[in-house]
Amino acid sequence: MKTINNILNISKINNTYIVRFNGIKKLNIINSEKVEKELQELIKVSNATLILDLQGIQFIDSTGFQLLLNMKRKVYFNNTRLVLTYIQDEVLELFNLLNLNNVFEIVRNKGINNRILKEAS
Repeated sequence: MKTINNILNISKINNTYIVRFNGIKKLNIINSEKVEKELQELIKVSNATLILDLQGIQFIDSTGFQLLLNMKRKVYFNNTRLVLTYIQDEVLELFNLLNLNNVFEIVRNKGINNRILKEAS
């Protein structure tokens, strides 16, 4: 499965969904509603792994963090694993300042990212 929307590129390998952002550098009040709408069906999937590839995202504002927290809550109730990957240093610093690095599963090591993808296939 490969779906390309205006903002998101969603790929599926078995029961793992990989979400990549197309051409946006900020997850903020301007685009969070559109991102949430495009993720709506995906958030409902049960017993899966959802990988959000944040490569290229250079800034997240409070609305973007609220979107991520809402996603985390919704996928938890569907027994789905949410993994954030390829987070830029500046964005990771924001996660750390907000103490959200303890809330989300954040994977920065390329080898681990590859292992997660291998587990999916």
